[in-house]
Amino acid sequence: MGTQNDCLPCKAGYHCFEKGIGNIVSSGDKYKCPPGHFCASGYNYEPVSCIGGSYIDDLTSPTQAITFEQVFVGSTNIADNIEDCGFCPRGYLCPPGTGYRYTNPCPAGYICPAGSGYPVMCPAGFYCQGTCRGCVESEECPEGSYCPAGTDIPKPCGAKEVCAKGSAGPSVRGLRAEDCEPGSYLNVDDCHKCEPGFVCVFHTSQKYPVDLEKEGGYECPVGYYCPGGTTEKTIKKCPVGTFRRTRRAKSIEDCLPCPAGSAQN
Repeated sequence: MGTQNDCLPCKAGYHCFEKGIGNIVSSGDKYKCPPGHFCASGYNYEPVSCIGGSYIDDLTSPTQAITFEQVFVGSTNIADNIEDCGFCPRGYLCPPGTGYRYTNPCPAGYICPAGSGYPVMCPAGFYCQGTCRGCVESEECPEGSYCPAGTDIPKPCGAKEVCAKGSAGPSVRGLRAEDCEPGSYLNVDDCHKCEPGFVCVFHTSQKYPVDLEKEGGYECPVGYYCPGGTTEKTIKKCPVGTFRRTRRAKSIEDCLPCPAGSAQN
């Protein structure tokens, strides 16, 4: 019978965590260093976790040179030192103790460069879809949308906002006459209902328009009346038996009864 002096140090890449071990190699994976850890040779050494941003799995080839962009492909996992921990691939996270390198896809709204132990928030002006969709870490926010920090899907600009390419937030622009619907006109910074006695056709720029071509509207014509908000489709003709000889009639009360015996009657 052997003595304690006949006991050998645990082999590198294995974890001798119990008494009475015979052949650790022939025991399959029972004593093999667990994924995400490395095990130095010697007595009573606990498995050591790979640091954040690195991993060891069954495809990791120990003692390979480590670079940020290297993809580690091998066939053994006899990991006995920190150099056997490979850098986490781009688009994925490897917290301390990571085994399989593709366990943790980068979350939406974050970027994960090669060697990431933790995600980095997507920068303002960009969007990051996460889940390693083609491993594109970030894309510039498109025109017409804005992307604050942490954006996964670009946010559409509002009707009265301007968003250039790469915008972190919308810019409020001043209204233009083109923004005003028919029956309204631009007044400094807002669209107001067309004044009674006028017709607001399109892109009306004046409160009291008189020139259709230049101002987008005109005075209510003779024989008609125009309540507030009148367009060319809603202009109203004076009823039968009434007349209006001047412009800018505002209501039906501005249409006067025709004199007795007149042609209008």
